[in-house]
Amino acid sequence: MKYSFPCTIRNSDLDFGLKIKPSAVLDIFQEAATLHASSVGMTHENMRDKGLFWVLSRIAFKIITHPKRFETLLVETWPLMPQGVSTRREYVVRNKKGEIMIKGSARWVLIDMNTMKIARLKLDDFATLFGSFGDGEGLEGGAIQVRAVATSSKNKTRKLESTYSDLDVNMHVNNIRYAEYLYDALGEYEIRQGIQSLHINYLSELSAKKEVILKIERTNNLVIVEGTSGINIVFRAQIELGN
Repeated sequence: MKYSFPCTIRNSDLDFGLKIKPSAVLDIFQEAATLHASSVGMTHENMRDKGLFWVLSRIAFKIITHPKRFETLLVETWPLMPQGVSTRREYVVRNKKGEIMIKGSARWVLIDMNTMKIARLKLDDFATLFGSFGDGEGLEGGAIQVRAVATSSKNKTRKLESTYSDLDVNMHVNNIRYAEYLYDALGEYEIRQGIQSLHINYLSELSAKKEVILKIERTNNLVIVEGTSGINIVFRAQIELGN
């Protein structure tokens, strides 16, 4: 069952080049997933009462056309049939003419709050909640597994510290904040090129007041970023820049 809702692009969603920020795209996706889940009774509170919570493991988007300031869009989202321990959710953002502006895909896993291990959601229970599964991809191929940053003297590094304002209701850095980390790791020239697509793999949780070291590799229009905190690889990301 697809879920849709209107969304208006705000001033704060655009960067200095009037292109939509990666964090704004992920914010739209997060709102879509939350509203859809809430519409079938799968709220954060209800899941918590069952001792469960959702964790995002991968997310990706591709921008076909950048939306304009104050433009009203239609956001569509739907789940695909669960595969193994993960569930895939698709996203499509359209303009008033029905033309696709942004495509996206994400993988979620269900976590048991007591054991902090992956919990399996029965297929029948999932189907009962959402009514039916979408049969098409929003983003072809979905979110990819991002490779590690290659060792090279040409790579750049950047240090940052996670803050309390980065945290979500589970006391972990929210997925949207990683997009901001990545955006700020780019240079002005790269930002002006525009981000055409982004893939993020969330590999371990990150709490507040932790130092994060970003390793950045660029080859032509492709940027690979790896974020580590202590001995943990926190995330990997692949950014495709425009021409």
